Amino acid sequence: DGKGADPLVPVSSGTAEFDAVRAIFLAQPTVSRHYDIGARSASHHWERREVIAVDRIENNGQQAGTEAQQDVIADSLRSQGLGDLLSAADRARWLFHGTRSLDALRDIASDPVNGFALVLAGQTGTLWGPYLYFARESQYCFDHGFYCTRADGNHQLLLCLVMTGMPCLGAPDMDLLPKRQGNHRYNSVVDSLSCPEIFCVPESKAVLPAYVITFR
Repeated sequence: DGKGADPLVPVSSGTAEFDAVRAIFLAQPTVSRHYDIGARSASHHWERREVIAVDRIENNGQQAGTEAQQDVIADSLRSQGLGDLLSAADRARWLFHGTRSLDALRDIASDPVNGFALVLAGQTGTLWGPYLYFARESQYCFDHGFYCTRADGNHQLLLCLVMTGMPCLGAPDMDLLPKRQGNHRYNSVVDSLSCPEIFCVPESKAVLPAYVITFR
């Protein structure tokens, strides 16, 4: 049940779950990237990367917090008349997060309440605000050094379900998400409104760390 046990549960290769996570990890965008350094980096031909293992993160405390936040965002959007415009799929996204520390990755997976520590946000930059940062593509994380490497040379990234809700454009000095309508604030910030590649949220309960992906 995820309580008091190892939160990392191996997903068997060849299962529908493993294949779905692998497909998300290797997916390439259908639009041009703004941060396209792949052609001159070690990640060129990203689709040829090999996914070694997928571990599901089973952490009931984190899941309960994220589900509660999902309800809060849904209620806020309905109050603004956006309930029919933003489906559940629009309010949450599968996004990637990388840390250079294996210990930090393990802490994110195992914390009983908050996987991500907002107090540590911004240690690698606050271009879009002092929030928790996530990437649309796994390749972005690798190209910019946001991943950890095990002793065997294989790398690891997190795949997270992030409650992005209604986003606005971020800024370095945006310490508080602006109000959108009445007392309702935007739920996240992005690097681009037309084609976002970076998503940032202001609180850890908006993020469910779901999988650890090991690759080479």
